[in-house]
Amino acid sequence: MGSKRIFLILAALLALAAAGQALAIPEIPTNFSYQGMVLYRGVPYDGTADFKFALVDSVSGTYFWSNDGSRREPAVSIPLDVDNGLFSVLIGGPLMADIDPAMSGDFIANQALRVWVDLGEGFVQMGDQPVSMVLFSHRSNFADQSPGPFTAWGQVWSRSGGFKFPDGTVQTTASTGGGGTVGTLDQSYDSGGAGAGRFIIADAGAVSINGNDGLAIQGRTYAVGGVAIGTLNAGEAPLHVDGNNWDLTNTYGDVMIGDPTYSLRFGMATDGLGAGTARIRPVGGTNRLYLGAGIYDVVKVDTVGFHVTKGPFQVYDDGQVYVAGDFGSGQTNAAVRAQNTNAGGIGLWAETQGNDATIVAKQSGTGPLFKGFEGATERFRVDKDGRVVGRYLQVSAGEFQVDADGQTRVVGDFGSGQTGAAFRAENTNAGGIALWAAAQGTDATMVLEQDGTGDMVRGFLNGSLKYRVLNSGEVVTPSVTITGGADLSEPFTMTEALEQIEPGSVLVIDPENPGSLTLSDQPYDKRVAGIASGAGGVNPGLTLSQQGVLDGGLQVALTGRVYVRASAENGAIEPGDMITTSATPGVAMKASDHARSYGAVVGKAMTALNSGEGLVLVLVGLQ
Repeated sequence: MGSKRIFLILAALLALAAAGQALAIPEIPTNFSYQGMVLYRGVPYDGTADFKFALVDSVSGTYFWSNDGSRREPAVSIPLDVDNGLFSVLIGGPLMADIDPAMSGDFIANQALRVWVDLGEGFVQMGDQPVSMVLFSHRSNFADQSPGPFTAWGQVWSRSGGFKFPDGTVQTTASTGGGGTVGTLDQSYDSGGAGAGRFIIADAGAVSINGNDGLAIQGRTYAVGGVAIGTLNAGEAPLHVDGNNWDLTNTYGDVMIGDPTYSLRFGMATDGLGAGTARIRPVGGTNRLYLGAGIYDVVKVDTVGFHVTKGPFQVYDDGQVYVAGDFGSGQTNAAVRAQNTNAGGIGLWAETQGNDATIVAKQSGTGPLFKGFEGATERFRVDKDGRVVGRYLQVSAGEFQVDADGQTRVVGDFGSGQTGAAFRAENTNAGGIALWAAAQGTDATMVLEQDGTGDMVRGFLNGSLKYRVLNSGEVVTPSVTITGGADLSEPFTMTEALEQIEPGSVLVIDPENPGSLTLSDQPYDKRVAGIASGAGGVNPGLTLSQQGVLDGGLQVALTGRVYVRASAENGAIEPGDMITTSATPGVAMKASDHARSYGAVVGKAMTALNSGEGLVLVLVGLQ
């Protein structure tokens, strides 16, 4: 507990009974009453406190008496009750040693009471309190003189000559007022000696100082409790300024440091529409306000704006913001974090009016440039190589659109020719692919639609046209290479169910069903039409049909190479033999009867069959 926080206001109360002559002769009593006040942090103290007392020479510091009789700082304390800051004690009374009447004359001249107090945090020695001479003199209603300091309990009158103060001045009107509540104090006084001071106790109302000249104080000023300016209520703060002079443009504010030309002004609005508004302004000269820590200026406020000159966050004079430092990893340790909790708010808005980028992101490490989150779930990112990774990209307006389901549209008048293409894919890599399309459904991987008169597709090699697909579906090309099959076929309707016809079966015209085919079942049948495609893994290479007219049915090879179901019943089949129908349904045999073979040959054998039944590769050619 610091001594600056505990104050004693002591007043001697006498309980001496004596009578005598008008001239006061010094005599040391064996006890006397004393009353004091204890303030803790400016507030009167309530409770029990421990005290120690001693009588000392205020000049030499010599101890003449202690409450434990030791004539030094007492080792034994006296517990006393303190009520609203006030305590009373009989010095030299019960629990204390008697005062020695034989103390020296030096003490009579320089007597002082020394007090120690403990409020529970250890003893604190207070300032020595001078002891009035009346303690050592007779009590009298009238006295011509007193050889020492004089204290009286009642009114003290000066019938003539007034009062003379230590500075030599004489005060003849120490207190006037004509029965009112206001008096004047025209002379200063200090009877406490060096460093002692005095208290004015206002126990019946406030002490007021009126007059146009106000109150001027030179030297240090101390206030215990609170100081109020502009109000009679000091409130809870040590310094309370009434406020409401917050218009710092037209007033000096509530508090001003400096002079009218160069000043720092403070203002606080306490009523009206601006209530709750506070202002701090430097006025005059550079009009700069600096805030700092230690020996450094960190924040500067001037007529240009707000500037931070030190630390990881800096705002330069031109308004540029700079943030640099090791803040840690993760979202919560971001160097800059903008968060708007409004339901319709925007977290970050950037706008420029120059010819360079609005936002530039640079990644010198291995992480991505950007990440986008929905709650705690990452939805997209932009890698440092420029790759965008995400579920989908949605552009809801303009010529290029990406719907929420990921479907992409390019709609607009982009012009004509190659350079005006709505979509252009170009891969400059020597082995690269410009366009790749893949699907896993039952519909087409790519659909092209031409609603004008132009071609459906054009193919170029180094700027030279190589093939065209007309909007009618016609293909114009110098050549076609087919790698998926070896025969030319057409689809035919069948008399039998399609699942009853094996690939490689010989088929003939059905006279009962025009345009339909059926399985062969007669040798050397001149109605022979072709062979069912697909036997031996050889598929049709080219299929001819007309959609909506002659389409649907079984693919029948009319020319090219195809495997046929064959039998050696008419002799072993050798390469080059003519192949015709047999009596076995759908099975071919060697044509050995040249007369009957005319018009009944389906093709020439390209492989042999020595016996039984099997597949024979045939070069289809009706003869």
